Amino acid sequence: MAQDASYIVSTEHKTHLTGAGPGRLRSDASKCPKELQFEQVTDWLKAAIRNSDVSAVVDLFPEYVWTRIEGQAYEARLTNSVLGQYKGYPILDHEAPRWLGE
Repeated sequence: MAQDASYIVSTEHKTHLTGAGPGRLRSDASKCPKELQFEQVTDWLKAAIRNSDVSAVVDLFPEYVWTRIEGQAYEARLTNSVLGQYKGYPILDHEAPRWLGE
């Protein structure tokens, strides 16, 4: 699963995409830190799946994946259950699964 999962950039959570112009941050969406790099986020996603930091599987991939990096909790949501594509965003501590720790 982890090797086939991929992160896709969501304009709902990014306010600026290099070379793609401004994003359209949804009013209820959390804003992703600009300093995060695509490859870095993809690595976090794959590592979290390998660590089983996931929810129930839909078709071939977990519906949600969680990780905590430098104290910040992140959630990835499956957007394409056939291709294993996820969008990700920071979440508040109380939104993270309790087992994720702090």
